[in-house]
Amino acid sequence: MENKDFLIDNYQQEILRYQIKELNHQYRRLTSEAIRIGVVTGVISGLITGVIAFKFLLE
Repeated sequence: MENKDFLIDNYQQEILRYQIKELNHQYRRLTSEAIRIGVVTGVISGLITGVIAFKFLLE
């Protein structure tokens, strides 16, 4: 019976190991996506600010 419990524990450990790898992968993907969104938002914001400032300089 102990051997069976040992096999179940190993199987559950493998499942957890796989789930942790999958979560880490999702975390990295979401982090890089969030950085990309932040950079794009910053660039757009900078462009709008630049256009407004340039418009005031021309007046």
